Amino acid sequence: MYEPLSLLRIGLLSTVPDPAERLPRLVTVTPPTTLPALVLAYSYCGDPYQADDLVPRNGISRPGFVPGNEPLLIVTLQQH
Repeated sequence: MYEPLSLLRIGLLSTVPDPAERLPRLVTVTPPTTLPALVLAYSYCGDPYQADDLVPRNGISRPGFVPGNEPLLIVTLQQH
C-alpha cells in the first residue's frame, strides 16, 4: 500500500502549481468609457489577443464599441 500512495503523492505534488507562480485570475473591471475590445484587452491584460476571450465571455455584440461604466469579466495575470 505504501508504494501506490507514494506514487499518488508524487503525482499530486507535480501537478499542483507553485504558490509563487502567477496564475490567471478572473477579475471584474469597469472601464470608465466606451472603448474597443482590443484596447480593453491590451489595457487590462497587456495582450490585445485577449479580446478573443473578453468578447464572448461578456456577451459583447459589437467588439468595436464595448460600453463603459459596465462591469466586465477579464482573465488576467495582473492584479486590478
